[in-house]
This record gives sequence, structure tokens and C-alpha cells, in this order.
Amino acid sequence: MEIKRVNVALWTLLSVYLSVVFYFTVVSREPSDDCKLELQPFNTITEFFNVPYHSHGRYILREVVLNIGLLMPVGLLLGFPSFLSGTGIRFRKVVFLGFLTSLMIEISQLITKTGTFEVDDLIYNTLGCAIGYLICTSSLLKARK
Repeated sequence: MEIKRVNVALWTLLSVYLSVVFYFTVVSREPSDDCKLELQPFNTITEFFNVPYHSHGRYILREVVLNIGLLMPVGLLLGFPSFLSGTGIRFRKVVFLGFLTSLMIEISQLITKTGTFEVDDLIYNTLGCAIGYLICTSSLLKARK
């Protein structure tokens, strides 16, 4: 019964967090006049190494870190039920869910013209979700010992 309560609380937190993410990445933004696409993978990394750090490089690095961090809490929250029940969501599924979440955000930004659909965002958001899951499960394993 206690594990069920924890799972309900974690899924509730996850729902609230994703609602906040969707609000700030799509709803709160002003639409532009056109759809923007950036389909070249790792374009931000390439750009980072081709511009001076003090001019635009700092901005690029911040964007990469923020994109990784955006879905890290999703991975953390998905890791708890997996650890508690032992039969929860596995790593591959968490990575897939992180990718789908990021894809939903990117498609929503494209349709509403409130952002740029970037392949890099898909990569970094998914990576962040995976890192969050690994941090959660490894920390809980250490705490169990």
C-alpha cells in the first residue's frame, strides 16, 4: 500500500512538472510569423566551436546545459517507481519516453510557431532524461547498501 501511495505521488509530481515545462516552452511564448526548423544534429556543438566564447559561445553552452537539465527531473521521477517496485520502467523505456516528451514539445512549438524545432533539443532533452534516471537509480542503489 505504501509503494502505491509513493507511485501516485511521483506520477502526480511528474504530471505537474510536465505541465509547467509545456507552459514555459510553448504556451507562454509569443508566436512568430513563420515555422523555424533546425534539422542538423549537433549544430549547437559545431556552432560553439566556431564562435568566440565571450560573444555567442556562452549563450550556446547555456542552451545546451538548459536543454539537458529540462527533462532531467522526468528521468529522476521515473527512476523512483522502477527502483521501489523492481518491475517499473526500464532504462530503454525511460529514454524512449524522454524522446517522446521532447518530440511533443518540439512539434508543439513548430505548430504554434512559438519556437524552433531543433534536432539538438531532442538529443539533449533525451540525454537529460536518461541522466536523471541513472542518477536516481544509482543513488538509490548506493543508499540501499
